[in-house]
Amino acid sequence: MIRLPPLSHLPWERLHPGMRLVVRYRRAGQADIGGSAEPFTDAVGELLSTEGSPGEPTTAALRVQTRWTEVHIPWQSVVAVKEIPPAPVRAGARSVSPSE
Repeated sequence: MIRLPPLSHLPWERLHPGMRLVVRYRRAGQADIGGSAEPFTDAVGELLSTEGSPGEPTTAALRVQTRWTEVHIPWQSVVAVKEIPPAPVRAGARSVSPSE
């Protein structure tokens, strides 16, 4: 089994609803790194809430709204958390004025 060095993440106290972040976490059921599936995944989006406290690892969790869905991430599965800037605003299609 490969041991990964511990990664630091934002302290629980600095996490607040509305912040945009990326959370790297271990997928459910992926306890061993040696499998064929990737054991980690990322959630990028807005933090909706924190639940519980890190002192209670079985109940502490993050709720993140990604572009497509809401993700519930148990704190004990979190490997790293990083605050990121707001999503870029994409320019819409340019409107072309009809010629005379």
